[in-house]
Amino acid sequence: MLVTFLVLTALCLLPRLLPQGRLANPSFTSIFQAGLRWNAFVALAAAEQFLGDSGLTTMAVAIALLIPTINVTCIVVLSAFGPARATFGQIIKTVVKNPLVQACMIGLALYFSGITLPGPVAEALDMIGRGALAVGLLAVGAGISLRRLLSWDWKVAVAFMLRPVVAPAVFAGIAYVMGLNSMLTLVGVLVFAAPAATNGYIVAKQMGGDADLYADVLTWQVLLSLIVLPIWGWLLIG
Repeated sequence: MLVTFLVLTALCLLPRLLPQGRLANPSFTSIFQAGLRWNAFVALAAAEQFLGDSGLTTMAVAIALLIPTINVTCIVVLSAFGPARATFGQIIKTVVKNPLVQACMIGLALYFSGITLPGPVAEALDMIGRGALAVGLLAVGAGISLRRLLSWDWKVAVAFMLRPVVAPAVFAGIAYVMGLNSMLTLVGVLVFAAPAATNGYIVAKQMGGDADLYADVLTWQVLLSLIVLPIWGWLLIG
């Protein structure tokens, strides 16, 4: 998964080689986010449907490994290519202050410390998390324009193909070389074939990205993933 993440990061950085007039920084950071971020809720649901409890357990490992890594990487890129030219110190400060990164670090600290949250606290946080997911979906939906959605350009096409098509194919190739079994391969494919996460839209809004572009790409990725995910499941487990 980390090897695929590195390959995908390199692919997402390639558009930055285009002249500034062809691809402005806000569009670049949104393409970068749409290529790397993944909706773990969709991947978890697909893993349970295709593989049952074993798929959920393996998917949990993927979440713990990739979510903090992707959040930190995206925040660094958004800081470096944001509206204002940021120094190295400013980038680090922005990363440390970002709520998504802080949440990942707190969660990992609690996990490795062995501390168990009291039942009422865990239930309250669970309800807040479910509400946050709904708010994120509403925010993306509010940012969608049907007229803009249907007026494709090359930026949408590039970001649209990265996550549901290119990324899972890269992982499947690496998994084949490493000799992974079909269950592990399918879990990794689901990670990289799932559509982008909704929180990327909010981050783009807050940090100077092209939120409209992100909303368009996310919408098309969701539609394509409805076709791609069952096909991968059929190919790998029948």
